[in-house]
This record gives sequence, structure tokens and C-alpha cells, in this order.
Amino acid sequence: MASSRNKRSTEENLLPSTVANVLEAALEAVEGLPRVCVAYSGGVDSTVLLHLLLAWRNWANTGKVRPFELWALHVNHGISPHADEWESHCRSQCAAWAVPFEAVRVAVLTDAGDGLEAAARVARYDALTHAQADFIILGHHRDDQAETLLLNLLRGAGVVGASAMMPTKGRFLRPLLEVSRSSIEAYARTESLDWVSDESNANLCFTRNYLRHQVVPLLSDRFPGAVNNLARATQAFADASTLLHELALEDGAGETPLPLSRLASLSQTRALNVLAFHLREQGLRIASRRWLEEALRQALGAGPDRQLAVEIGGFVLRRHQGKLYVCLTETTPLPPKTWVAEAMVPWGAASINAVRGKGVGIGVAHVADGCWEFRCRVGGERLALHKDMHRCLKDLLREAAIPPWQRQRLPLLFRDGELVWVPGVGIAEKYRCGPQEDGISLEFGRSTC
Repeated sequence: MASSRNKRSTEENLLPSTVANVLEAALEAVEGLPRVCVAYSGGVDSTVLLHLLLAWRNWANTGKVRPFELWALHVNHGISPHADEWESHCRSQCAAWAVPFEAVRVAVLTDAGDGLEAAARVARYDALTHAQADFIILGHHRDDQAETLLLNLLRGAGVVGASAMMPTKGRFLRPLLEVSRSSIEAYARTESLDWVSDESNANLCFTRNYLRHQVVPLLSDRFPGAVNNLARATQAFADASTLLHELALEDGAGETPLPLSRLASLSQTRALNVLAFHLREQGLRIASRRWLEEALRQALGAGPDRQLAVEIGGFVLRRHQGKLYVCLTETTPLPPKTWVAEAMVPWGAASINAVRGKGVGIGVAHVADGCWEFRCRVGGERLALHKDMHRCLKDLLREAAIPPWQRQRLPLLFRDGELVWVPGVGIAEKYRCGPQEDGISLEFGRSTC
């Protein structure tokens, strides 16, 4: 633990207003009493952040500014032998400050391919993402931003990666990004705050620590403004990234699946920008520019009779009828699932959603009895879209232009063994509700194809 008290500097005096400005702007968009969660590790950065937000909460309670509900979330990675001590410290500090506290223990994959640091970060952000709060406040500062830029550039990142961390991204806020590490530590000493120190921060085997303790000090000796200039550069990269984002949307990147004709009409640079944007929107990480160029070449250059299949991190790019699809590599049929008219049924990485309405969908009266279940096709199924006209499902899927690789994992709805509904095709005539009857419309939502 560490604590001390010194006279506060001018730079430290900016800390409360810096945090307050970011928080006030965010709270304007929330109706009711906003819930604000601090990611509280117990380290000096998050301790100072919690202390500043506590002071602002107390000020808000006087009615002079927008009130909010404040609480702290501690993620226990269980990696350090001191992990439980840190959790206990955070719990005690929150009790002393009358701040509601919650601890979440996560399992970190120690043998993950990207290393322990990355695995811990993934586990931590997964826990934070599930926090029941309007905003999640993180303690990253200017030095962290400079280190992240260096780290990303050395790993070959482009403009998006060089943007480093954003001050605001969805529910995540980083109000200290323009504040130096030294100012945060000075504030903690002045206010006699107690915090924990993670021994792994001194371990030079971790890349970020090596940059922090070895590389950045050398740069700062030669270029005294190195950290400030690096952190400032991330804003220029962020502006460039925003412009590329807007250009990609103008060029049609928002369409799913992506029309190949649109890509073919663009210059290579703009086509690569569209493809990169499209893949990032699907949550995929691009291996390299060379990989991206090869994917574009195959998508546009392969003959119409050739099947495109470019793999990327558990997914594959496929081409069908002039469009580019991002698909799961896994194509094994899913097991059957009974349906009792619930609103949502998980189906692999997607879901089947049931929406009730009048005059559309499957008649509610039909759903009241019989055995209903979703299952994959096995071959030989027939569907009667029109009275007494049973047609082969294989032909219907082809006419509906459903790509071949999707057909084996489509959720088909059966009642007592009779095919009732096929996504993208329709409902058997005898099960459709009448114009004035209550019905259930089924929607198959795919995050990927």
C-alpha cells in the first residue's frame, strides 16, 4: 500500500474538472438516474478515478449538478498470488467511501495464443461488458495511450489501430486520457490515498512493460515531449480513421452481404478500405494488408465457376451470386431444439426470434398443440407453400438464392414431423394465420452467415 500528502500542483487541479466534463456530457443522453460503474482494480489510476467520481457524486447530491448512481466493479483474474488481497482491499476501500462494490472472478486462458496479457484483457473486458450500468469508467491515461500507439504500430497496425484508445466508445468512458501518469500519482499522494501495486507491472517479459520501462524512457531522454506527442498523434490517426469509415459507408460497406460489383467499381485502395471496414464490423481482426489484398484479388478475380473460400480467424469469406459473405467455418448441423412459442431460441451463433402480431406468421391456434421443434435438414424434406402443392425443399432453397453452405444449418420448424417454416422461403399454407387472426412471425437473425 502507499500513501502520502503534499501540496497540490496546478496540473493536479485540472483533474476534477477533466473528469466532470466527460461525465456531464455523457449523462445528458441518459433518462432517469444514470448508473455509473468504475472499473476498480485497486491500482493508483482506478483509485484516483474512483476518488474523483466520489467527490463529483457527493457534489451532485447537493442538487447543483446531475445526480447519478456510482458503484465499483473489481475483476479478479486470479493470476497473482495477491489477487485475493487486492479484492479485499478494494472491498474495504469502497465500504469506507460508502460506494457499492461488486467483485467478479474470471478464468484467464493461460495458454492463449496471444499471450497472458491479451487473455487477461479479454476476460476483463468481457466481465465489464456485462456490467449493469449506463457507463463504465476506465482509468487509462496519457502514458497508456502513448504506449498503446507504440505497441500497435510495432505490431503492424494501420490507421484504425494507430487511433489507440478512444475517450468514448459506446458505454466505455476514459476521462483521464489527457492526464499524465505523474499527475495521477501526485494527486494520490496529495490526497493520502491507498492503493495496491501489481508486481507483474515490473515484469519485462510482458511487452507493454518493456515499452514502459525500457523504450519510452529512452525516447523521452532524447525527445522530452515524446509521450505527449505520441498521445496527441492518436487523435490525428482517429480523425483519419473516421474519414475512412465515412468513405467506406459511402462506397457501400454497410451492405450485408457485400455486392462484388460495388468492390469492382472502386479503385484498389478504396475497395480494400471497404473490405477492411466490412470485416471489422463483423468483429474480425485482419491478419495483414497482404492478406486483405489477396482476399480482394480472389473475390474479384476468380472465375464464376470457382468457389471462393478464404479463411480468417474461425471464419471464411465466400462468394455467391455476385455477393461476398462472411461465414462461420463450422458447417456441422446443429442438434434439434423443441419450441414452445418462446420469444427467442438460440441457434448456434445466431437466434430465432418470434414476434407476435395480427394477420401475419404462423397462426397461434396451430401452436397450441402438437410437438414443435427446430432441426436441420437431412434431405428429402418437402414444403407446401400452396394448398396441395408439396415441393422439394432443395429446389425452394435454390430458388430463394440461399447460399449452399447455409442450407445445412438453417433452422427448419416442424410440427409432429411436418415441415412448417423455412427461413428465407416461407410458411406452409395450412399453418398461416388469417387476416384477423393472431400470428407469430419467425425471424432468423444471423450475425454472420
